[in-house]
Amino acid sequence: MDLNEALMSLRRDDPERALELLESVLNNKEAGTHHDRALGMKVRALVLLQRDEDLKRFIEASPERERSRLWTEAASEFYAQKNADSASPLALKAARMDRTNETALWYIREIRGQGTLSSKGWKLVLRCRRGEMEAMGSFIVVATDPDEGLHFCREVESPDVELLSIESAEQIDLEAPSPEGVYKRSGLAFFDGE
Repeated sequence: MDLNEALMSLRRDDPERALELLESVLNNKEAGTHHDRALGMKVRALVLLQRDEDLKRFIEASPERERSRLWTEAASEFYAQKNADSASPLALKAARMDRTNETALWYIREIRGQGTLSSKGWKLVLRCRRGEMEAMGSFIVVATDPDEGLHFCREVESPDVELLSIESAEQIDLEAPSPEGVYKRSGLAFFDGE
């Protein structure tokens, strides 16, 4: 099968050949679950070939439901190459697209790599706004205090969501030492702002 041959080509450091093989998998309407794997492998091949513009076009042309995962795959590959400058904005983009993408949040924390003995786990409930609608959302963060936690939350939030204020902050136990940043986010619960 072309997918297995493409994987072997990537392992043999032949991403050009892998791309050729992956095109046949991606063009096969009956590829099923292999299609998802092929998308991620194509991202890896494009990163290895340093074809950044092709990578961007490919991900943006992918189905919307796949984009956050594919940006995370690209961040992962750059991170594996010890290229944090390229990995960080891609992980941020992935996190901003999908509130449930905890892998992207992990890369953001790992790349930042900061943490102190005074850092603590916090569950923050934040008041937010998207357009005219107000909402509440909860975030699990590691930070020195809730205000720093709010800063980390703003960093990973979608640009169309404004984080207004901290409604509550509860200190929680997390494994120590844990890198600072956002660990988890809930969905937003919208309500009438009055």
